[in-house]
Amino acid sequence: MSLREPRSVTITVLPGVLGAAALLGLLDVGIHGRGLDASTSAPSVVLGIALAGLPALVLAAVLALAPRGLSAALQHRRARLAAGLGAGCMVLAPLAAAALGAARYETPALPARAPGGSPAQGIPARDPPHVVLIVLDTLRADHLGAYGGPRDASPSFDALAAQATLFERCFAQAAWTVPSHASLFTGLYPVSHGASFEHARRLDDRFQTLAEWLHESGYRTAAFVANPHLAVANLHQGFELYRELAAPFSTLLLRRPLSVLGGPARWTDEGAAQAVRELGTFLTDYGEQGDAAPLFLFVNLLEPHWRHLPPYAERREALAATGGYLAGTLASTRFYGPLAMARGGLDEPAELAALRALYGAEVRYQDRLLGQLVELLETHLGLDGTLLLVTADHGENLGEGGRFDHVFALNDHLIRVPMLIRYPPRFDAGARRRELCQLVDVPATLRDVLGHAVSARDAGRSLAAGAPAASRFAYAEGDPYLEHLDRMSRAAGPKRDLSDLAAPLRSVRDARYKLVWSARRGSVLFDLSEDADELHDVAAEHPERRDALERELRRWYESQPHYEPDARAPATALDDAVRARLEALGYAP
Repeated sequence: MSLREPRSVTITVLPGVLGAAALLGLLDVGIHGRGLDASTSAPSVVLGIALAGLPALVLAAVLALAPRGLSAALQHRRARLAAGLGAGCMVLAPLAAAALGAARYETPALPARAPGGSPAQGIPARDPPHVVLIVLDTLRADHLGAYGGPRDASPSFDALAAQATLFERCFAQAAWTVPSHASLFTGLYPVSHGASFEHARRLDDRFQTLAEWLHESGYRTAAFVANPHLAVANLHQGFELYRELAAPFSTLLLRRPLSVLGGPARWTDEGAAQAVRELGTFLTDYGEQGDAAPLFLFVNLLEPHWRHLPPYAERREALAATGGYLAGTLASTRFYGPLAMARGGLDEPAELAALRALYGAEVRYQDRLLGQLVELLETHLGLDGTLLLVTADHGENLGEGGRFDHVFALNDHLIRVPMLIRYPPRFDAGARRRELCQLVDVPATLRDVLGHAVSARDAGRSLAAGAPAASRFAYAEGDPYLEHLDRMSRAAGPKRDLSDLAAPLRSVRDARYKLVWSARRGSVLFDLSEDADELHDVAAEHPERRDALERELRRWYESQPHYEPDARAPATALDDAVRARLEALGYAP
C-alpha cells in the first residue's frame, strides 16, 4: 500500500460516515417529527451519530480498500469522488429532511366543518366546556408526590392537583391497556364490553365510546396517542383526528443499540415530547380556524411503560446511586417482567434497584412534559373553561412479592391509579376525596357535568359535587395472557408449576379489605391497611369478611350484562411496523 492510500481511506470514510449519519438522523426527524430536545446532551448526540454511521463506515471502507491493484491515479480519483459524494450528502441531507418533514409530517387539522358559529381569536372558554382527558399509561399512583411518593417525583401533577379535586382511592377495572381504556371510554366493566385477552382484544363497534357520544353532542374530537394498542383494539372510534405518536420501523431497528448506551431522546422518548409539539401546532391551527364548537381532546402518554429507558439526562441521574449508568441500562434492556416472574425474581439486588430507579425517572420525565401540556391548554383553551381529567389506565409491579410487569395479578400496584379533575364549577380546588372511585365513573361524570342524563348503560356514577353517594366497593377483572405463559413455561422449565397463572381473576374491595378470586385457587383476602403489597392471606382470621365480599363479588358479576361476541366483527390485521411496536411493549406474540 502506498503512503497516499491511508489518506485516501480517511478522505473517503469520514465524509461518508458523517453524511450517512446526517441523512439517517435527519430523515428520522423528518419522517416522524422527533427532533433533539433540550434534554439531549452532547455525548448522546455524538453516540447517536456514530452508531447511525456504522453501516456507512463499512461501505466506505470497502469502497476505499477494494479492489486492489488499481493505479495510484485511479485510487486518488475514486477517493476524491467518495469525498465529494460524502460532502454532498452532508449538504443535501438537511434540505431533504426538512422538505420531507414539511411534506409528510405536518400535524393535520380536523376535517372542515359546515359553516356555523362566529369566528374567534384562539379557542374561547365556553359553556359547555372543552373536555380534555389525559391518560398517563402505566403510572402507579404511589409514585406521585400528591399520593405520598417522592416530593420531587411529580411537581407538575402536584401543582395541578392543588387546583383540582384529587381522588385518593381510584381504581382501574383491569390491569392492562385495552380493557382498562375500554372501560374508561364506555363506562362498562370488561365482563360487559369484552375487550380482553379472553375475546378479541378489541372493542366492538356496537359499543358507544366517549368520543362518539361527545361528537354526536356537538364536540370536535381529536386524539394524540403514544400506545399503538389503542388503534389496534378499535378504541380510536369517534375521533375525527386520531394522531398516533408512533416510531417508524426503521427507528425501532436502531433503538436497541442506541438506547443501550444512551442515544438521543428521540429514540428513547416514548412520544411525550412529540405530543407537546404536535398538540401545540394543532391548538394553534384550530384556534386560527375560528371553529365555535367545543373540543374533546384525548392524550395518551406512555413513558413509564416497560421497557424503562428514559432519555439520557434523566437516566444518568437516576442510575448514579445504583451501580452505574451502563450496568443499569443493560439491566433494563435485558429485563422482561414475565420471564423474571417465571424464574422467581432477579438474581442481583442492584438490578432491581436500577429498574425501580429507571421507572421513577420515567415518571419524572413524563411529569415535566405533562406540565408543558397543561401550559398549552392554559394558553389556547383557558383552564377555567376546560374540564380537565388526568388519570392512568393501570400501574406496574416492580418486584413486590416477586411480581413484575402488569399481568397475572390485580394487586393495588396495578389497579390503583391517580385521578384528578379540574373544573371549578363542580370540583373544588385542593379537595382530596377518599371515597372509592373507578374508571367506569368517568362517562357518567362527564354526562352529569355537561348537563346530560346519566345513561342507564353506564355502570359507574358521577363523581361531581352533588351527585349520589359514593359506591362502597370497587371491582376489577383479569384474564391470563397466554403468550406470556408460553414463554414463561419454557424459561422456568418443568419443575416450576405456572398453571395458577392461567386462571381468570376477579376482585372486589371496600375501604379496608380486598378479596381476589381465582378460577383455579379460589379466594384470598388482604387487609390493605396492614399489607400494602398484598402478600398475606387473612381469610382464616376474618372468615366473615371473606364471605361477605365473596357474596358481593358474585352479586356484582351476575348483575352485569355479559359480553356476547359478534361473529361479524372483522379480524384485526397488523402491519410490520405496528407489530414491531407492540412487541417492543411486550404485547404481541
